[in-house]
Amino acid sequence: MFYTEIQRNTYPRYLYYCALTIPFGFYSTSTALPSMTQEDLGSNVFPFPSFSEQETIAKFLDHETTKIDTLIEKQQQLIKLLKEKRQAVISHAVTKGLNPDAPMKDSGVEWLGEVPEHWDVGCIKQFAKIESGHTPDKKIEEYWIDCDIPWVSLNDSKTLKVVDYIEDTKYKVNLLGIQNSSARLLP
Repeated sequence: MFYTEIQRNTYPRYLYYCALTIPFGFYSTSTALPSMTQEDLGSNVFPFPSFSEQETIAKFLDHETTKIDTLIEKQQQLIKLLKEKRQAVISHAVTKGLNPDAPMKDSGVEWLGEVPEHWDVGCIKQFAKIESGHTPDKKIEEYWIDCDIPWVSLNDSKTLKVVDYIEDTKYKVNLLGIQNSSARLLP
């Protein structure tokens, strides 16, 4: 009877917000999907003000969380626009330079268009040495333990979408790994 009485005098959205305060991590079982026993769930204690106060609290939380969710969405849109702006600034600086008054010339590359007249244009291999395919055998565990030599891989180059340089690498290799592969230490 007590259980039925609580159900009748409980505003459902208030109970929903109460449920959001349950510390599931504290009770969670160690199964593939975190869960809680019915006993633990049933023993959670919540304050239950009058039905009208529960309704007022729930409506307040609905209003406030909607405002917060809207702000989050706007921030996510702003972050997306800022990432696009960041890429545009980088692209403009590396293809057009910083001096808007610099005389320009055709680069000879359709997608690149004009570049400052005093710039050289060429394939990246003319300006940097690119090496790949030299990874020490990952099956040989000894090459990948007690490592202190940064190993730049495609995993690391993906971070260049977000940062301007690679500060640290996902993997490190040891000298034994370098010595037993065709890899070379690069400055």
